[in-house]
This record gives sequence, C-alpha cells and structure tokens, in this order.
Amino acid sequence: MAQDARWHHKNQEDKENRSQNDKLLELRAIADGYQTKVEMERKRFWNERRRNIRLQKANGARKEDLRRLKKEAYQLRGGLDQATKHLQDVQNTAEVCSNGLI
Repeated sequence: MAQDARWHHKNQEDKENRSQNDKLLELRAIADGYQTKVEMERKRFWNERRRNIRLQKANGARKEDLRRLKKEAYQLRGGLDQATKHLQDVQNTAEVCSNGLI
C-alpha cells in the first residue's frame, strides 16, 4: 500500500512537471513569435528610414536644380532684354540713316 502511495505521488509529480514543461514550451513559442514580429518591425523601420533619406536627398537635388534653372532663366531674360534694346537702337539708327539718305 505504501508503495502504491509513493507511485501515485511520483506519477502526480511527473504530470505536474509535464504540465509545467508544456506551459513553458507554449510561452517560449509565444515569445519566439513576438521576437519574430519585433525583428520584422525593426527591418521595416530601417527600410522606411533609408527610403525617406533617399527621397529627401532626391528632393533636395530637385530643389537645387530648380533654383539653378530659375537663376539661368532670370539671366537669359536679362540678356534677351539687352539684345532687344540693342536691336531697337540699331533699327532706330538704320531708320535715321535711311531717312537721311533718301
């Protein structure tokens, strides 16, 4: 009878240990799932950060090109205005000369 009681007690301990091991394995599986999610989020964060930095650089380059083109357009308009004035002077001079010769 005493042997049966010891066997029952040992069997009960084995069941509790298996139950605790099962819970531990279940918790480890959950923790591994969260770890995988954290790694995926970390990877997504850094991919987005690299993409944003790349887009900011491209946007800065585009703005710099726009500034340069505006400056060139301003200079070209100034040159065109000067050429137009010079052409008018030449036309006026030619008109005066042609009127004086006729």
